[in-house]
Amino acid sequence: MNRFFYPLLLLSYSLFAQVDYETQIQTIFNSNCTSCHIDGGAYYGGLDLSSYDSLMAGGNSGAVIVPSDHANSYLWQRVNNGEMPPGNNPDLSSDEIDLIAQWIDEGALEIVGCSDGEVELWDECYSIENTDSLDLNNSGLTGEIPPEIFDLTNLIYLNLGENQLTGSIPPEIGGLTSLTYLNLGEDLYPLNIERNQLTGSIPPEIGDLTNLTYLTLHRNELTGSIPSEIGNLTHLTRLGLGWNQLTGSVPPEIGDLINPERLHLGDNQLTGSIPPEIGGLTSLNLLHMGNNQLTGSIPIEIGGLTNLTFLHLGNNQLTGSIPPEIGNMTSLIGMNLGNNQLTGEIPESICDLNIGFSNSLYFNISNNQLCPPYPSCVEDHVGEQDTTNCEQVSIIDETLPITYNLHNAYPNPFNPVTTLRYDLPEDALVNITIYDMVGRHVNTIVSSQQSAGYRSIQWDAINSSGQPVSAGVYLYMIQAGEFRQTKKMVLLK
Repeated sequence: MNRFFYPLLLLSYSLFAQVDYETQIQTIFNSNCTSCHIDGGAYYGGLDLSSYDSLMAGGNSGAVIVPSDHANSYLWQRVNNGEMPPGNNPDLSSDEIDLIAQWIDEGALEIVGCSDGEVELWDECYSIENTDSLDLNNSGLTGEIPPEIFDLTNLIYLNLGENQLTGSIPPEIGGLTSLTYLNLGEDLYPLNIERNQLTGSIPPEIGDLTNLTYLTLHRNELTGSIPSEIGNLTHLTRLGLGWNQLTGSVPPEIGDLINPERLHLGDNQLTGSIPPEIGGLTSLNLLHMGNNQLTGSIPIEIGGLTNLTFLHLGNNQLTGSIPPEIGNMTSLIGMNLGNNQLTGEIPESICDLNIGFSNSLYFNISNNQLCPPYPSCVEDHVGEQDTTNCEQVSIIDETLPITYNLHNAYPNPFNPVTTLRYDLPEDALVNITIYDMVGRHVNTIVSSQQSAGYRSIQWDAINSSGQPVSAGVYLYMIQAGEFRQTKKMVLLK
């Protein structure tokens, strides 16, 4: 029976890995041919198909394989037209015939390997000249980054993110000067090496990648400082170094970036102050430096970031006051300055921002040492503040509330403790009482003569008998002189 070879079918095979002689071609011969073509080819035409060497030696009529040319290879012609196996023996399947053709066209090699001008990476061959994109994101890669990858000098896009790579970032990476995208972590930005387990420091040679526009090394285990050479990457639009163990200060050279849109240095162990040069990055729309150990004050230059939509400086050790220039950042929709050591009064300019102050996901300045009086837009949303030193200042400056006021509980809802703040413009006998929703008395948490000032008291969800109360809605009422006011709070359990 004649067999016909279909080029399109061969093309479908060639999309996959190279054919291996021993496991794929010799297996076909062993199953169909070597009962006759063996022992030096004594049985049929002097052709021995029991090994690669004997096959390539040919038969009585000469070579039967023409590497890279299946159509002119005598062996392929015989199996394709049904002459092999002979007689009543079953013909080879079309898949087997096509596989033999593919193997011949790939050079009829015994051992699969990469050709000259190629490099092997993770069992695949890549052309040094023609490979400009390598996307192996989430491919189950392990071990260290192979040095052969740096032979692909025409790479523009390199994504090795979300694997299990270990070891350090090789300094040879600086030789890939055509890169615009590098990801060694999560696939958020080009140059992505995120969500691996890379260790060691960021090599200064990374500053040689001057065409880079996206660089993310998020979620590794990188240590050491941020190299000052990062400032050479003037084309960067996104820089992500978050969730590592980086130390040292933020290099002022980071201010040399021309048009960065996102700068994420959060969740490290960075120290020192925020460089004022950051205020020159006017194209930024996200700045995340939270969850570090930064000290010093917030630079007034930060007010120059008029395109910024999200600012996260929370969970540091920042001191000083909030600069009034922060009111210039009118594009902000989210700001976190919580859990620092900020002092002084909150500038009235904060009310110029378009933030939803009542939503703690978008606004957080709690757990600082900020002093009243608070601007009206945030007075119910400042959270817990250590006002110990504020009372001394109030006495000295004679800064006292103008009117009585009972603020919203914070947090609310709460479990199990919330803080109730209230303002006394004059000395008064103060009572603060908790009721349930049907008006039953739960507890009286304040009952004393108090002097004028800004006051607060915590309620820990305990009734007058010292027992925990159940979850639900509760009312809290202040009575001071002739002033009375009632508000609601919700206890969750």
